[in-house]
Amino acid sequence: MIKILWDKITNKRKFYLFGILSLVNALSDAINIGLLIPFINVMSKPELLFQYPYFKYLINLFEFNLNPRIFILILFIGILLISSSFRIYINWFSLKFSYSISENFAQKIYSNVLYKDYLEIIKESSSKTIGDITYRVNATSNVILSIVLIFNNVILSLLILISLLLVNFSSIGMVLLGIGIIYLVITFAFKSEISKKSKLISKTQTELIKIVQEGIGGIKEVILTSSQSFFINEFKNRYNDLTKSLVYNSFISSSPKILIEVISIALLLMFYFFSVAKDGDITKIIGLISVIAFGAQKLLPSLQTIYQNWTNITSNKFLVLDVLENLKFKITNPSKIKKLNFEEKFELNLSKFSYEGQKSSTLEGLNLNFNKGDKIGIIGPSGTGKSTLINIISGLILDFKGEIKIDNIKLDKKNIRLWQDQIAFVPQNVFIFDSSLEENITFGIEKRKDININSLLKQVKLDKFIKGRNLKKIPLGEKANMISGGEKQRIALARALYRNTSLIIFDEATNALDKKVEDEIFKMIYSLQKTIIIITHNTKNLQGCDKIFELKNKKLEKVYVH
Repeated sequence: MIKILWDKITNKRKFYLFGILSLVNALSDAINIGLLIPFINVMSKPELLFQYPYFKYLINLFEFNLNPRIFILILFIGILLISSSFRIYINWFSLKFSYSISENFAQKIYSNVLYKDYLEIIKESSSKTIGDITYRVNATSNVILSIVLIFNNVILSLLILISLLLVNFSSIGMVLLGIGIIYLVITFAFKSEISKKSKLISKTQTELIKIVQEGIGGIKEVILTSSQSFFINEFKNRYNDLTKSLVYNSFISSSPKILIEVISIALLLMFYFFSVAKDGDITKIIGLISVIAFGAQKLLPSLQTIYQNWTNITSNKFLVLDVLENLKFKITNPSKIKKLNFEEKFELNLSKFSYEGQKSSTLEGLNLNFNKGDKIGIIGPSGTGKSTLINIISGLILDFKGEIKIDNIKLDKKNIRLWQDQIAFVPQNVFIFDSSLEENITFGIEKRKDININSLLKQVKLDKFIKGRNLKKIPLGEKANMISGGEKQRIALARALYRNTSLIIFDEATNALDKKVEDEIFKMIYSLQKTIIIITHNTKNLQGCDKIFELKNKKLEKVYVH
């Protein structure tokens, strides 16, 4: 897991810099402990300071009379302040580094999802994808940060240990050995259970998003069937499972600190008692205890950091594995062909297609040829595969036995996006996002100077809807809950016209319109100098078509040729 994570980090220079800065920080803490004994010695015997040539040189250079105790106090406090300031900077740098990893991973996962094959996307759970992009990437960046912190705190702990053992090897060594054994026992005792809770956390977080999506997505049915209590109970039960797992892991992560603090104080008091009984030199013993206490104040948080970050890695293991699975996908680079021009003809030769898990085929032995500018109609009962056929024509489905050629150029995964640039699609179920009318028409495309949106809206009979209103300020609501079904379909038609492509596909795109408006819309559609494919149950809407096909028995049969 760690190796894969390392491969996914793009800015490795920052990672190296973070490691170096943390190492410097560890050294500075060790130096602080090492300076404590000289500090105590000088405070008790100031004349010792004059034994150092550098101090005598400073006094002679600046010609000032300064109390040695005040000088060493200022010097020591200055070193502590510099060290603390450096630690604050390290904290800021680590947080920035961690969140930049989250941002990078979230962008990659979102990009991967949007560029995946259509069949792969519809198989995946949207609630899991949302979970991966939102909280799982944060968990992953925290794991990366935890790995670095463990490495740095191991170095810091070793340096502090060496400093303390040099002061008194036998006594301090026994204390540290006892603390180390406690951490090891706790680590191995709870490792398996923490891992189980990690798996449960990953599962329940996805289920929670799913329940929220279903409850809000089907709010009409929820209200009309009085099903609120069902969704609330489902949410409550999943959240309860999540809370139990989070509480358990957090408790195991933080509890050793309290236990270690109590044991450390007890050991320090025992050390003082036996040292006084054995030696009797209170001044010497107090100096030694001061060093131990100062070292412990640095060492114990470092040991706790190592343990907490280990539990963090174990707790988030399955969340990280989910993210890494999503990051495996590689976006296919478009073909070197700058543009795939649809100038002459479209040819589809399909011998067989079936969805994964289906025993029988959805379509087979199907051929469809048309020229640029043709108006094609496709009819057929529900469930015969009309939408599947459109998905194949538009390149959403490429994994079938057969081929598609555009002007004798075979479509594949490398050039499919160039073909899709030539297509506008008006579906039966229109997607409207929670934004303004103008943004729903432009749909992520940079505003075009050659197309007037107001004129498009007039073409699709929405001029009354926008009369006297600012397009940028006309809200449509989440899932278009502020407009009618007919208005929704006409917005989708305006969106298709705005794309200004050579082929427009209509899939039952006017079934929410009244007869008069529908007739006017089709009159406008047939007047377009474009290739048109219309799928409908209403054969009266196909009167302007050059060719009409019926889809039955998994094949296309010509019904009419102009």
